[in-house]
Amino acid sequence: MIQVDPSIKANYPVIIMGMHRSGTSILTTMLRECGLFVGWELDETQEALFFRRRNEKLIGICGGRWDNPLPVGLLLYNSELSGEVTSSLKRDVSSFRVLSFLGLRLYWRFRTLCAMDSPWGWKDPRNAFLLPLWLDVFPSARVVHIVRNGVDVARSLAVREKRRIGNPARKDHSLQGRFKRRASQMGKRPWLLYFLETSQRFLEHMSPLHRYNRMRVYGCDTLEGAFQLWNTYVAREMEVLAQLKDRAISVRYEDFLEAPEKILARLVDFCGLDAGLGRISGLCNRLNKQRKYAFLEDQGLREFYQEVRGCPLMERLGYSDL
Repeated sequence: MIQVDPSIKANYPVIIMGMHRSGTSILTTMLRECGLFVGWELDETQEALFFRRRNEKLIGICGGRWDNPLPVGLLLYNSELSGEVTSSLKRDVSSFRVLSFLGLRLYWRFRTLCAMDSPWGWKDPRNAFLLPLWLDVFPSARVVHIVRNGVDVARSLAVREKRRIGNPARKDHSLQGRFKRRASQMGKRPWLLYFLETSQRFLEHMSPLHRYNRMRVYGCDTLEGAFQLWNTYVAREMEVLAQLKDRAISVRYEDFLEAPEKILARLVDFCGLDAGLGRISGLCNRLNKQRKYAFLEDQGLREFYQEVRGCPLMERLGYSDL
């Protein structure tokens, strides 16, 4: 187990990554409650909007999206452009823009992320593809990774996508419908930042072409498409972990459910947090252990598993003989 020197805590963030629907949200929530600061302005999946927006923008300018992240390689392999991006990110993390991540109190105290003197980090599945850029900004960053078997991830993604497409609110183009969608997106976000963001995007939303954005199709509305996306993400994650070695720690979602206290204690130590066993035990009592290999309860998913169990990544991660 890696022992953390308290004197160097401010030198690195903890970057949390893992494929969508793999347990990153619950893991981030538990680390947050153990003392890891993961941002002031968060969405419902515990992603700091300061980092998520930048990751989305960087993938988007390459012609990609979260469900098609590979085009970001065009940027990473262009040394001149990637250098410009890194310079911009360095300016951002030391500018007033970090207010949305730090909040008023911490911003007044630090003004820049590089001055943080307590454990902090952020979670975003896209980190796997943009990590080279963030490591240029934070050279001593550490990575926490979680992986889940591809069948459960594929099922969860496909169900979420079908629910999105079938949601009646998505098809409501009235002013009231737009207001309801925007209100639901606010969640627990700071009202002032939400107001400013809404005002900034007002003109864009007035465009008659904006309604087509709600008709976008992702490549994960089928089990096959979602499983292929799992392959894309996990393959990249494995490359990242191999390069970082001792600066990264990886856990399987199923192992976490089986022995949560032991694994959470390892993660707490790795992140340099100060959480006692009582705190860790209380958090672990919230976990639903029935989510371990949930696909085994469904005949159709068991048949799909037989089709994909021979996938190299399923074999490599120990999911090929369940």
